[in-house]
Amino acid sequence: MFSDKKGTGNLINHDWSSIEYMIEVFNLWFKKGVKVSTYMDVHEDKASISHRRELLLSFKNGNKYSVGFDQGVGYWNHDLGWNKHYFDFKDVNTQLSQLFTAWDKGRVKNGYEWKTVLYVNKV
Repeated sequence: MFSDKKGTGNLINHDWSSIEYMIEVFNLWFKKGVKVSTYMDVHEDKASISHRRELLLSFKNGNKYSVGFDQGVGYWNHDLGWNKHYFDFKDVNTQLSQLFTAWDKGRVKNGYEWKTVLYVNKV
């Protein structure tokens, strides 16, 4: 989901102000960071998608899985340590470096008391 922003964020949990930069960073992250080829289906209209989110995974052996999230992940928080929450949205290389650090050193935690329910189905 992408929605236009009037300004550029400065924390890792903020959104990109440019859809082009967001797609470029994510494609590079998956290609070079986690070494997985991806296809992104980005929506700009909230009314066109359900509140439940779905991640489709396809493997080389032909297996496909659908991972359904009962809700979005906007309330998830990042535990990255001191001074690692700042994020430079202006330079793609800096963003990739910051994502590598977050991937290596950070962890995701729940920001509220309720749980996220995941549904995994073989397609």
